[in-house]
Amino acid sequence: MEPVLFEAACVIKPEDPQWKQITSLALEIGYPGKNGPILWKHVGWIKEQSPTNGRTFSHALWSPDEAQNVVVLDFIPVIEPESNFIEETYRIRKNIFHTDGRQQTTQSGLMRGDYTDDMITLKIHYPELNIP
Repeated sequence: MEPVLFEAACVIKPEDPQWKQITSLALEIGYPGKNGPILWKHVGWIKEQSPTNGRTFSHALWSPDEAQNVVVLDFIPVIEPESNFIEETYRIRKNIFHTDGRQQTTQSGLMRGDYTDDMITLKIHYPELNIP
């Protein structure tokens, strides 16, 4: 079965004045594991424009120099036993590192579907489910 894919991108442009207040922005995505606990990932691969390039692995970490990177994180899909549907809930943790040394961490509750705020955007791709 194909994985669940999360495409994570920073929406802060490299020239945006917000970068004068923060040094970097990091993201973790939590998706349920097969046995129930949330699995947290922050390493994926950079989505390349050219299909001939190999995968370049990266942290979901953005700074002015890497603000244009789209990082793809993958998870093994979890099938809900009662309905035979793919589990579509997830969580995010966002870490903002400020220029004065402070770190600000926020964590979401359960979420579904694509997500966008003033710093990041997530596009989620679920595999097709073929259960007889």
